[in-house]
Amino acid sequence: MSQKRKRTRALGVIRLSKHSNRPDDPSTSPERQRQHILSVAASKGMEVVGWAEDLNISAVKVAPWKRPQLGLWLPNLSLENPAGGRVEEYDCLIFWKIDRIARSVGDFALLIKWAQENEKNLIATDGTVDLSTSYGKAMAQIVAVFAELEADIIRERVNDARQALRDDGRWGGGRYPYGLIPRQAEGGGWRLEHHPENAERLREIVRRVIAGESMNAIGRDFDTRGIPTPSGGKLWEQVHLTPILRHRSLLGEAMHNGQPVRDDLGRIVQASDPLVTRVEWDNLQSRLDQISIPKFRQSGVSMLLRLVFCGRCGLPLWLRRKTVKGVEYRYSGCSGAWCASQKRTCDAPGIRTDILEGMIEEMILSVIGGLEVIKVIESAGDDRREELAEKSAKLADLLVAYAGAPESVKSRLAPDMEALQARVSELEAQPVIEPERRKVNTGKTFRDLWESSDDEGRRGLLIEAGIRIEAMKTSADFNGIPARLSNRPERDDGAIMFHRSGDVAAAIFLPRDLSARVTGDPEAATPVGRQSPLPPFQWTSLDPVITV
Repeated sequence: MSQKRKRTRALGVIRLSKHSNRPDDPSTSPERQRQHILSVAASKGMEVVGWAEDLNISAVKVAPWKRPQLGLWLPNLSLENPAGGRVEEYDCLIFWKIDRIARSVGDFALLIKWAQENEKNLIATDGTVDLSTSYGKAMAQIVAVFAELEADIIRERVNDARQALRDDGRWGGGRYPYGLIPRQAEGGGWRLEHHPENAERLREIVRRVIAGESMNAIGRDFDTRGIPTPSGGKLWEQVHLTPILRHRSLLGEAMHNGQPVRDDLGRIVQASDPLVTRVEWDNLQSRLDQISIPKFRQSGVSMLLRLVFCGRCGLPLWLRRKTVKGVEYRYSGCSGAWCASQKRTCDAPGIRTDILEGMIEEMILSVIGGLEVIKVIESAGDDRREELAEKSAKLADLLVAYAGAPESVKSRLAPDMEALQARVSELEAQPVIEPERRKVNTGKTFRDLWESSDDEGRRGLLIEAGIRIEAMKTSADFNGIPARLSNRPERDDGAIMFHRSGDVAAAIFLPRDLSARVTGDPEAATPVGRQSPLPPFQWTSLDPVITV
């Protein structure tokens, strides 16, 4: 009696791309694909033992072995030694046509190689692929090339369509900037318009940032007022506003990959009406530049980090915390004395940090605490004269070429000339706004800022002021100022201020432009100098008063 022949086990493969929504394409129907697979399996006497149905999956972006369903049946073919998958449960993969399983020649070649090495067959129901025949193997390679070519053509067509929309100032889909919203245009397509509420909120942020208000303060205010964030999720205090305020959509410019979209004549394409004026934009960018330069704020740092140095060796002082019976004590010590990983180079003892900070605060506020902080607002202006000269020269060249050209050439030059003439007229009508620099009184003194700031903020104020501190511990019976505190050959300060408190001696080195740094006014006069003694502190501007 002959043994019953074992039926070939087939895995049905169905894929639907999220881009395939055409009703005239039968492959976009999972049910239609299933019917064809079952029909071919029945005609060849195969048994369908399972289905790998991946919907809304792009074959261009996702390899067959990485798809949610098909990936469960296939090994990872990108590995040198592919492993995994349910490869023992089937003998053949059946699919509607080749682009349902792969659109990459590389992916399909790996699939063919694996199938041949593991005695698996690949069958397309449209007859283009069947690895059990020589003709089918050859056709598989050829069809794979055309499948990848078709995918490239589709991708290029989509990119060209989106580029055409951008060139025309229309919205091509995707995310849109905060403050704007897409609206359907009368002539077709979509354009970006000002959001009825978010546009004014964005303008408010711009005005407040230009005026010197911190973005954290604005965020807290918006959270208190219950204003929705751009994403509708996080608090405003957690929203990073800088990218929003740097985006040139504020000027209404069309952007792509971080760059303005330009037409054939080099003009920036307008995607919407501007949300701010050119002067507001320049003032905003200037303010953001000022904010981004100082890198003062570091979470949990000491007020004196990298600002106070050892009076003996000049190395930075480090902060240490010690808790005794539930009470925390802070000490500042020389890094040359406390560094355990290197040979200790200094034997200076530690200093109580609270005593040192009190001394520094007393000295600083006695000198500059009463100075009013002035904000200097600079505007880059708006001068298009250079562009006007360039476009006028180009227009003149075109006019010369047009005058002696045949009619066929003139017809090609006419659109460019018309566009250039319009741009020149537009530039000529724009007024020249000269750069502006003005001082604004804040009504706040340095003392006000100091007292309203935490340790991180005070550190920032000291850095802006350009102040350097040196400190050391002395014997309790020593009443003078150690020479090391002022004997620095690299000094370029306007004055040195000395102070003692118990066994701690400190010197503050004040820059020559101290007042200009503190107030923000370059013309401010320095309040310290050779003839400005302020008891109980000792002063000097050139020759230090040293008591040994």
